[in-house]
Amino acid sequence: MSNVDVSIKPQKRSGRTTTGRSRTLARLDRLAAGKKSQKALEATLEAMLYENPLRFFREIIRPLLRPEDLDFE
Repeated sequence: MSNVDVSIKPQKRSGRTTTGRSRTLARLDRLAAGKKSQKALEATLEAMLYENPLRFFREIIRPLLRPEDLDFE
C-alpha cells in the first residue's frame, strides 16, 4: 500500500493565487449584480415559486437555511 495522502480537504493556497472556482464565483457575482440580471432572476424565481411552491422551498430556500432552522419541533 502506498503512502499517498488522499485527504478530502482542499490544501490551503499560499499567497494571492486564486483558484478557477474563486474566479468563476467572482464573475458570477459581477453578472448577478447588474440591474438587468436582478430583474431576470426575480422573474425566474417568482415563476418557479408559483409553478411548484414545495419544489421552490426544497431547491432554493432550504439550501440557504442553517440546519438548526430546519428543526420544526
